[in-house]
Amino acid sequence: MNKIKDQLIDIIETENLKSLFQPIVSIATQKIFSFEALIRGPSDSPLHNPF
Repeated sequence: MNKIKDQLIDIIETENLKSLFQPIVSIATQKIFSFEALIRGPSDSPLHNPF
């Protein structure tokens, strides 16, 4: 558990986070009506995957 904690502290301190915005689409109108904001860690860390 300490390894993940240390990685998280490093990611926060180095500001190594990526913001993503995923559109939310209405099936009825086929138009974007909102966005979901997501934050991901570096691709080489366990904090990149939402699981």
